[in-house]
Amino acid sequence: MGEAASYLKSRDSFLSGADTPRAFLERCLDVVSRRESEIKAFAYLDADGARRAADAATERYRQGKPLSPVDGMPVGIKDVFDTSDMPTEMGSRLFAGRRPTDDAAHVAALRQSGAIILGKTVTSQFAVAGNGPTRNPLNLERSPGETSSGSAAAVAAGMVPVATGSQARGSILKPASFCGIYGIKPTRGALNRWGTLWPAKSYDHLGALARSLDDLWAVLWQIGQVAGGDPGHPGLFGEAAPPPLHPLRHVAVLRTAGWDLMTAEASARFETYLQRLQSAGVKVSRHGDDKDLAAFEESARAVPSIWLRIAAYENRWPLESFRRRGAELLAPELVALFDKTSAIDIPGYRSALAERAELSAAYDALATKYDAFITLAAEGPASPFPKSGSSAFHELATIVGVPAISVPALETESMPLGVQLIGRRHADYALIGQARDAMRHSNAQKAA
Repeated sequence: MGEAASYLKSRDSFLSGADTPRAFLERCLDVVSRRESEIKAFAYLDADGARRAADAATERYRQGKPLSPVDGMPVGIKDVFDTSDMPTEMGSRLFAGRRPTDDAAHVAALRQSGAIILGKTVTSQFAVAGNGPTRNPLNLERSPGETSSGSAAAVAAGMVPVATGSQARGSILKPASFCGIYGIKPTRGALNRWGTLWPAKSYDHLGALARSLDDLWAVLWQIGQVAGGDPGHPGLFGEAAPPPLHPLRHVAVLRTAGWDLMTAEASARFETYLQRLQSAGVKVSRHGDDKDLAAFEESARAVPSIWLRIAAYENRWPLESFRRRGAELLAPELVALFDKTSAIDIPGYRSALAERAELSAAYDALATKYDAFITLAAEGPASPFPKSGSSAFHELATIVGVPAISVPALETESMPLGVQLIGRRHADYALIGQARDAMRHSNAQKAA
């Protein structure tokens, strides 16, 4: 594990003629041909269309006129995002063969920037529940996580350098942790979700997974510059250049709702990592060091309840529609969620929104004390297939809408384990720079 070669670093070779986007794509397709039958990362693959797009990108580089830093980059698109030339089935037989007429905003932005849409990656039903067929490329007997499982597996296997994902709970960070790659959930609303399943959900995020931080930021930035953010949101802040290393000087260990779920080995590895940070001069604060941190952790115990009430209420009408159309085709987990929706009335929803607002304000105030918060990105290594583990470690950042990234810094049971950094609202650029530093300390740990 560790920082993989960046697609962006290949661009010099494209410009010099030593390499081409078409040759890069063929290397990706070679991995697909060898491993897709066992990994099952893609719900739909368009190799012919990708080759045509790669040839066009190759010609632009030959002329010295690439459209953007992501021109020629093969990308996977989670199959909850509309694509005008491919099916968008959302992991459900209810939508088998569905062909949108338009691209989602971020898909259109990537195409306009020259990126190559290789295909649609597998998701669970409606990106909510039910396991897809995708296997973890690092160990086929393990889960790749949910619901951005296909995106994470495609990236980890080397089929694409970057794939888009969505997170309404832990659906980017957990697959990134399980598959040993980077995954970021940007500040809520930083990237335009138009053309996405249920874009009005107030807690959902558009993000991405990648083997390289440079590639990860390049895709986020390009989407943000072309498509902007969600209506009513200021969009993604930062600069076009890949974020430089932002040294971590003071972090706070955040005991999320998933803290008690950690395996003994994961806990020990995380503690060793924290000690490595301290030895490098990083100040590490814990709940016993800061009464405000301790008070916030106590308040955050309500996060699972807040998440469930908001999710149940906001999913009520889509789930009701799906149940009418074919209840027998819904995963049991979806049926169980529907059963909860009827228990959340308007006053209950308003109460959950008020609690979220209060928690978000407390988070923003506390975040001014630290460079970032640090915790794990999962309770342990990838679960045995088809189980996908808990999302309790991710609900806090999701509910309050701040950026969070999984860094493939640890190993346990011979599998990767992500360290989660949670940053300040709209400080996505700095968070990726901090992820560089987090990975640097990881590499030092492994070399010791």
